[in-house]
Amino acid sequence: AQVLQSLWLYTDDTPVKNRGHAPGTTDKGRFWVYIGDRTHRYNVFDFTVNRKRDGPQTFLADFHGYLHADAFSGYDALYLPSPRGPTAPIIEVACNAHARRKFYEARGSDDLRAHLALAYYAQLYELERAATRVGLDDEGRRRMRQDVSVSILNTFHAWLVAERDQVLPKSPMAEAIGYTLNNWTALTRYTEAGFLSIDNNVAERDARLAVVGRKNFYGSGSEWSGQLAATMYSVLKTVKLWRLNARTWLSAYLQACADNGNRAPPDINAFLPW
Repeated sequence: AQVLQSLWLYTDDTPVKNRGHAPGTTDKGRFWVYIGDRTHRYNVFDFTVNRKRDGPQTFLADFHGYLHADAFSGYDALYLPSPRGPTAPIIEVACNAHARRKFYEARGSDDLRAHLALAYYAQLYELERAATRVGLDDEGRRRMRQDVSVSILNTFHAWLVAERDQVLPKSPMAEAIGYTLNNWTALTRYTEAGFLSIDNNVAERDARLAVVGRKNFYGSGSEWSGQLAATMYSVLKTVKLWRLNARTWLSAYLQACADNGNRAPPDINAFLPW
């Protein structure tokens, strides 16, 4: 874990059958989705029965590097300096898609300001798409961000500061501006390195696997079944991350289990995607 350059994290709620209370009641469980960088192609789902920071706090106890995540307050403790050193082992990279979404949602009450903010984001995202189209490597993308994106971000920041006192304090636009300014350092950190991402969409997309499951079978029957689901999601999503056919892979493993009969199951190491 300590050699990872960056990691993506996203969370999603799921109902969990409550065995200690009235029949039919549920607790709120949580799937935590972790995705490694391009040299560590793993996709890991973790499951806990609450949204406290206990999940990532435990899971990332030995992690050092950049963490792409939304600005959930429960993550704040992850970024504190280590008692054993002067710097924080985990560096926050916030999600610009979350910030952009707030301006998009403010269109109905403040159309002009919302579209100006969205125009700034349109420029930033077009630069990222252009860098991908021309095949810039990490160093080329970093230089592009430093030379062009930082200038746009500085202009955007000045506009946000100027507009902050011009909007109604409780309005959607005030919320969007406040969110963006409060998380500005983390939102602009992606410009420091070419391997960092402008947003957390890659993890948010993978979290949909748990969402689809929740819609199909409502929730988890217990904490144990939530952990079992997390294990299956982890294996199958990692298989797909390695560009293998998940159905073919799973069929091959289940067939190997059947061939073994009553003997011990086949060695899982022989079936790992890599």
